[in-house]
Amino acid sequence: MGAMDEMDRRLSRRLMRDHPVEAARLLERFEVGEVVRELEDLEPAKAAAVLSRLEPHIASACLAAWPDASRPDLLSALDASQAARMIRPLTAAQRTTFLEQCPRRVARPIMRLLSYPDATAGALMDPDPPALPEDLTAEAAIRFLGSGSSRTHGRAYTVTREGTLSGVFDVD
Repeated sequence: MGAMDEMDRRLSRRLMRDHPVEAARLLERFEVGEVVRELEDLEPAKAAAVLSRLEPHIASACLAAWPDASRPDLLSALDASQAARMIRPLTAAQRTTFLEQCPRRVARPIMRLLSYPDATAGALMDPDPPALPEDLTAEAAIRFLGSGSSRTHGRAYTVTREGTLSGVFDVD
């Protein structure tokens, strides 16, 4: 690989890591196989961040073309609603195979969303949104959201100690 090829590769990785929306828009111009080759070498969370921002039909095709060995890690990095949107257009056999490859803690919420008919609120919802106590310090919230115990994209919610919604904030 020449010096220019190596620089292109580094720039591509940096774009996908730091600007997933822009990377997705650029990747949509390529064939699915090329998109998968670009994304599959990234850590699952970074690949998921880009994949979730692709047009839905392209994201589904990429998920179907994703290597079997690393697909469960990719699905684990997506929130359930994103994963369900990507899996829903696939064949029943593909859906079953992909979900059987995943740990139960990942597959169960996705299967629950897939049980709702297309284009319903149930099919689009996140069954387990990240919720933080409203009196949590900013430092503790950052630790929680960055710990891997919660998704770190989309929206998170603040709740009172009684569990009542008190606020919403963007996590991207």
